[in-house]
Amino acid sequence: MEKIHRPLWMEIRRRDFEENLATIKGGLSEGTQLLAVLKDNAYGLGSETLGRWAHEWGIRHFAVANIYEGLQLRSQVGKSEILILGYNEPAMVPEAIEAELSLLVWNLPMAEQFSRVATELGREAKIHLAVDTGLSRLGFFPTEESLGEMEAIAKLPGIKIMGTMSHLARTETDDHAFTQRQLETFLDFVDEMRARGLAPGTIHMADSAGLVKFPEAHLEMVRCGALLSGSLQGRHFVPGDEIFALNYVMSLKAKIARVAHYPNGASVSYDATFETDEAITVATLPVGYGDGLGQEFEEERGLWVLISGVRCPMLGSINMDMMMVDVTGVDCKEGDEVVLLGKQGDDEITLDDWSDWGGKSPTAYQSLLQSKIPKLYIEQ
Repeated sequence: MEKIHRPLWMEIRRRDFEENLATIKGGLSEGTQLLAVLKDNAYGLGSETLGRWAHEWGIRHFAVANIYEGLQLRSQVGKSEILILGYNEPAMVPEAIEAELSLLVWNLPMAEQFSRVATELGREAKIHLAVDTGLSRLGFFPTEESLGEMEAIAKLPGIKIMGTMSHLARTETDDHAFTQRQLETFLDFVDEMRARGLAPGTIHMADSAGLVKFPEAHLEMVRCGALLSGSLQGRHFVPGDEIFALNYVMSLKAKIARVAHYPNGASVSYDATFETDEAITVATLPVGYGDGLGQEFEEERGLWVLISGVRCPMLGSINMDMMMVDVTGVDCKEGDEVVLLGKQGDDEITLDDWSDWGGKSPTAYQSLLQSKIPKLYIEQ
């Protein structure tokens, strides 16, 4: 095993990741391209390594949240397109254009700035036009005025329109009619663009949920993020779905710091949030809320870990960098491996379990795991 510097680490498996890529690619409509969304450091798993794996597998379109993330990713994905999905800090735009990142545009002044910078550099600013069809986040409104602005953008020197996109807003609800209205609005607007002689480039709208639930929204490209790591699965969007049955790419493990025995009436953790009503054995683990384990687990349904293949419940409150679990009757000792996420023996704890116990989405829990947790990438 590669050396790790903490008794807490992630294991991230290339084989599972590549199998997910193949499954997702196989579920796309014919002719639809797959864009891998690796924002927020690939949802906490490491965008540079996952980007390299995806590029070596054959992905040629990527997206991240901001220019800084795009610059980090560039060296791993060759000349592949990297789309910046968020706001572009003006001071970073020259570096973005030099690195051939694609920038999202939702108004004329923004495009004019990119044009000026590109012209000064003697380069080309690659852009995607964003259309707000109902998410109310970023984008041109689908209006005549916006079409006029886009016509002006297309004439700017140093500007190359690579694509036109929108974003579905209610794919994780049962309001399918709203999604259909969004899709119709977007496609009608793209038709209006073409009627005016505007080439929209690659058109794309569906995210992970849209990919699973709405094949008609696959269009020319889909933007897929959470499905890549298995933090979301097809069944989260379509009950019983088997097309997008994906692997969990990441496990979270630790080592036991101490095992101790306590009598009836002992308190565990801060503020006596747990008191024993019988003699118990307690294991201390070197992981806490400073690593991303939310304190909501204390307030909701608790948290369990696997030790020697047995589910062991958390006791008391989670500390910043430690927590305690009940290991009464479990054969374990200091230094033994603990699984917080993943398989051990015949059991498995998943992000779905964390979601059930704490109330946040599986993807949110994965993303909340802190970057200071060492990552062990298993290449084979």
